Amino acid sequence: MRTRLLGPLAGAVALSAVACLSARAGVNVEINPNAKVAGTLDGDGDTDTFRFDATAGATLSIAVKAKKKAKLDFTLELTLKGGDPIDLTGASAFQDKDKSIKVKGLLLAQNGRYVLRVGGVGEGEYALKVKAKPQKAFKARRMVAGSALVPFAFSAPRGAKVVIKTKQSKGSAALPMLDGGSVKGTSSSLTLLSLAASGLQEINVNNTSDTDGDLDISVKVTPKKAKAEKVDVRARALGGADGGGTAFSATVRATDGGEVAIPFTDPLIGGAGVLVPAGALAVDARISVTSAAVLVAPDPETQQSSGPAIRFGPDGLQFSENATVTIPWDPSAFPIGVDPVTALRVIRVQSDGTETVIIPTFVDVENGLCTVPTSGFSTFMAFSPRGTPDLEGVPFWVTSLKLCVNEDDLFNADSRERQITFFAGTLDFGAPDTPGGIALAGVESTVTFSHDSFGGAIVSPVELPPMGASGSWFYFPDGQSIGADFQAGPETDLVDFYLAEDGSALVSREQGDSGDPCVSMDVAIRRSATPLTAADVAGDYFLGGSEVRGTEQEGVLGPVILDLASTFGSLTLRQNGTWTVSLDTNSQRFDPARGIETGSFKTNGSGTFRFAGAGDPAVFAGSLVLASEEDGDFLRVFPSADGQTLLAVSEQADIGGQFYVGTRMAKGLTTQKAAGDFAVRVLLPEDLVTYTVFDGLNNIDIPDFGALGSVDQLSTLAPNGDANFFNGIAKFVARDPAAGPGGVSNNNFFGFTFEDRLAIAANGRVTTNGEDAITGAFRGDGRFAFWVEDLQRGGGPSLNVALRLPPSSGIGEETFPPLGKR
Repeated sequence: MRTRLLGPLAGAVALSAVACLSARAGVNVEINPNAKVAGTLDGDGDTDTFRFDATAGATLSIAVKAKKKAKLDFTLELTLKGGDPIDLTGASAFQDKDKSIKVKGLLLAQNGRYVLRVGGVGEGEYALKVKAKPQKAFKARRMVAGSALVPFAFSAPRGAKVVIKTKQSKGSAALPMLDGGSVKGTSSSLTLLSLAASGLQEINVNNTSDTDGDLDISVKVTPKKAKAEKVDVRARALGGADGGGTAFSATVRATDGGEVAIPFTDPLIGGAGVLVPAGALAVDARISVTSAAVLVAPDPETQQSSGPAIRFGPDGLQFSENATVTIPWDPSAFPIGVDPVTALRVIRVQSDGTETVIIPTFVDVENGLCTVPTSGFSTFMAFSPRGTPDLEGVPFWVTSLKLCVNEDDLFNADSRERQITFFAGTLDFGAPDTPGGIALAGVESTVTFSHDSFGGAIVSPVELPPMGASGSWFYFPDGQSIGADFQAGPETDLVDFYLAEDGSALVSREQGDSGDPCVSMDVAIRRSATPLTAADVAGDYFLGGSEVRGTEQEGVLGPVILDLASTFGSLTLRQNGTWTVSLDTNSQRFDPARGIETGSFKTNGSGTFRFAGAGDPAVFAGSLVLASEEDGDFLRVFPSADGQTLLAVSEQADIGGQFYVGTRMAKGLTTQKAAGDFAVRVLLPEDLVTYTVFDGLNNIDIPDFGALGSVDQLSTLAPNGDANFFNGIAKFVARDPAAGPGGVSNNNFFGFTFEDRLAIAANGRVTTNGEDAITGAFRGDGRFAFWVEDLQRGGGPSLNVALRLPPSSGIGEETFPPLGKR
């Protein structure tokens, strides 16, 4: 279990809940109970969260309104932390108009931390006012036994002046005395000049007489005078990057100092925080902790980021005594064989570009945290030597699309079967080279397209029970890939994976078995150790994918019609459980009667998603309805632990399915950040060959029909954008008439390369303008990318997934097999 490095401090500020700031998420901000807030809602489902302390008996007023040109229809929700929503219409005045809501005189029944959530429909800037007026007078009459005392409780805010009086009730023989107060005749009084804490207060009222009697008690509360706190939670004020991130904000008092700590449940910067000593600030300051764009390590050739970049603000804030910053780092991204306690470093980058490398004062390996002293605020990130990341104990989501071309049971010359298998599940790594050290679990969906001996088309969906397999795994000596031997029943399956530089993703590589009539793509991304929420994944993504489906056509002899398509576009996920897409699709249809047909189309769509139930390996599932369709597709979507990458599959049991990858739109991506060596997995290239069908009497040659293919690539991207693509093995599975009835070919092509130049936009979109033009997207840190053939140029349907490789390390003892060979 993680332990906090920042120690307890009197008057400390601790934030205790999670919210993500992204294009479609919100902020989590602590405010005073008297505050004026400038905020922004970025679209349907966006929610900003505000937390403030208030006392029992206080009356609360809330006013929120859209600023000029903003189109907002607001929703408000108020809860006592951990409780049910409070009925706002129970206030003395409640008004809900177009573009504004007002609540006045809402009586608060309890002391504590109140949570106000501002959401709604539309987007734009808004102004929010919150004011909680504490109860100022408390009166009571209490019977006090002789020589005894009774406690008297009331509520008051921090800093308030409190005057407490008690006197003998009319006709009573009791003699009052307040603990710590003064006595004058038959009355006693006590003045507290400035309460140290807000909330429930208690004072003992004593009866110094031996006789029982009543005492009258009164309390007058004078709150500390202060102007309304002005808080700006607009994106440009808090920062944030990569199209989204996490933002926390709270006020630290100069006299007391304080702590701003992000809970470990936050998937991106959980555990981060800052501890400010008392007196280190000249004045009270609102401190923010936000995610930032990944920084470039001082020497990218030998160093890499090993954790998120975190901005502590306001940028440039200086301390008279060093504050202590805590930032998370990922032990599994740290290279094997390197001690993080001695090798971990932190880079600080100021707004003017000044870089400082800091040696941590403490490195917590168990919890993945480190602390550094700082005299001022800016952006911090942990980095380490480059090398092979440690996968032990790391869980992944994994999906795959497998295409096979087989002969049928009758061995007819025209009896080609096409089998499509989709898999979605989990991949868990334990100790390497250990039986049971790797485990695979999930669900497969298989569809076979074939025809009978008379040429009639047949589509055969197969429902398979949930599958599981386990085995051992190992690193290849290059340190860039791993092998796994899975044992599922009596069969053993050997799978090779390329490994991303930071251990965040895996992609399968072709093994090159000439007798294997299948091609496949397997992609795995890091799974979160804690449950994600809609806020964690809300935002804008680039989306790319492949679609495979088949259809029967009455009266046509030969194979079923086979459709292949590739898609590139954008996806928006919202906190309210809705999504929208804008897609460009390039398709090829293989029709025995009409040959090959190509086409492209654009479409927009929308849908809803929900988080899957217990026992379902998917994180969330939903329906995607395109404008061109009446019925929606059912998708299962698997987001990565940091919310930057998505995998998705559609299980269309009757016709085939779809395979998508997505990456969150970046901010400020450059070719320098994306430079490096990449392993690229390609599925469904354009190359096609002749296929022969049998009409019952004669063989009929259908030219350019029937190939399925995949390519393993090793590519290098230079900081100037020059790219050297393809240096590996191409595998094609196709009907080969020369192989005889029912034969298949599996051809390997080695060593073909081409050079091109990549154009990388700041939001992560990537294109090339060469002969083999592509359109795709990079993740914000440049470590993961995908692309499809440029849809504007009519390329064949394909999906390419690229991982930046760790440097070759020479670990292990086995001889590394040639690319594509085992």
